[in-house]
Amino acid sequence: MKLIFPLFIAMLAMIGLGQWLGSLVPANLVGLAAITGLIIFIFKNPEAEDTMPAETKKQWYALFIIGLIFSFIFGSFWNTSMGGM
Repeated sequence: MKLIFPLFIAMLAMIGLGQWLGSLVPANLVGLAAITGLIIFIFKNPEAEDTMPAETKKQWYALFIIGLIFSFIFGSFWNTSMGGM
């Protein structure tokens, strides 16, 4: 929990900074980090001993999914494919 909330704030700050500067790059970087983290969590070695509590795991999944949603909204996927900018 100590790491998840600051990462969430940093994610929102990066997207906000990108919107303020008129750049799509920070939102796309947040999306790249989110999809990478989500893939690591989903495809990690199932035989390894899992010491992470279930509540913490849910918080990490929520962080990655929210990061993907925000990157789709504010990144180049929305702006080029959905008619944004």
